[in-house]
Amino acid sequence: MSTDSPEGDNSKTRSAAVSEPAEGRRTPKSTPEPAGLAAFMESLGPAGRRYLLTLVVVTLVLAQPWMVLVRGSIRDELYSYAILIPAICVWLIRQRVPVLAGSGQPHRMAGVLLFAAATLCCSAGIAARRSGWISTETSWLTAQMGAWVLGVWGASAYHLGFPWMRRHAFAMAFLGFSIPVPTPLVESLEFGLQAASATASDWLFALSGTPYLRDGMAFWLPNIHILVAPECSGIRSTLVLLITGILGAHLLLRKPIHQLCIVLIILPLGVFRNAIRILTLTLLSVHVDPEIMNSALHRRGGPLFFAVSLVPLFALFWWFGRRERRSRAIH
Repeated sequence: MSTDSPEGDNSKTRSAAVSEPAEGRRTPKSTPEPAGLAAFMESLGPAGRRYLLTLVVVTLVLAQPWMVLVRGSIRDELYSYAILIPAICVWLIRQRVPVLAGSGQPHRMAGVLLFAAATLCCSAGIAARRSGWISTETSWLTAQMGAWVLGVWGASAYHLGFPWMRRHAFAMAFLGFSIPVPTPLVESLEFGLQAASATASDWLFALSGTPYLRDGMAFWLPNIHILVAPECSGIRSTLVLLITGILGAHLLLRKPIHQLCIVLIILPLGVFRNAIRILTLTLLSVHVDPEIMNSALHRRGGPLFFAVSLVPLFALFWWFGRRERRSRAIH
């Protein structure tokens, strides 16, 4: 005959009492981390989100110039490189700081003044085109894209402040290359490069020993007569070479004197590239086939000679970089 022990009942009651809270306890749900675009927008902070919204508004207001710029780049015009400049600037900024939040005290007044300058630049370009003072689309586009750059600077000052702009001064200044060169300046640069290329070609012809006569921009050689036309100035490839040199000097070199030397060598290098192209095509026409001047090498050989001009530029980068590394190792 068995009897229930009161102590056993008490222990069961205690275990039930202990287990009850354990069964009723709920694990708090963890908030899922935002991913993708939501995470990026959250990382910007309030000021960064307002900044991006302002940039979108500025770009939408000036959407027509951007459409013209994109169409021009598709037609392979002079300023086709300009559409890549904003993307490069964004990449440069992202290399220095991953987010826009916490960028310092905004400068509202400076931002308003820059917005006013952008509005004035845009209005002046429209008025000048309607009045006939600007007769080419490129000059009008210069004013409109200048207004867009001023608007970007205004948004940067208004929302993020001058400390942030100083930290990214190179990217802010580099954005200016998205402004197409106005037509009068293009014509002046073309004439200067054309004359310099003809003079450099004169020197190379003399060194080659080929008999020739020169009259201004024209050259007479055996069985062929050539004219260094404005299209032979290489202004587009020279501008691209200049942009490449400035960007490379900023990224690869630290000493200002080395950076300055890179920038100063661009123009002579562009002229020398043009002279090499003229000499090569002319000598091939004289000694190989006169139809070379009508071949694809003449009409579409620009990228090949541009690549050749990059060789001495990269060699100069390597030499300056080596000197800087040695200097840092000594000190």
